[in-house]
Amino acid sequence: MPRPPKDLTREVYGALTVVRHSKRRSAAGNAFWWCLCTCGNEREVPSDSLSHESRKELMASQTRATLIGYVAQE
Repeated sequence: MPRPPKDLTREVYGALTVVRHSKRRSAAGNAFWWCLCTCGNEREVPSDSLSHESRKELMASQTRATLIGYVAQE
């Protein structure tokens, strides 16, 4: 049985702020967290993706998606 995850609520990782714990776990047993982005979107993120490098990749993909959505709406 996996141990309880460290409480990351209110922690800030780049543009993501951890809002609450998710009941979901990855195949490796990592906890998922609901995070709020500065763009206003909320998403479920595994705790191991809240590291420095993964955070940069996540932000880059969100920026691309936002830009694509913005251009498509014009």
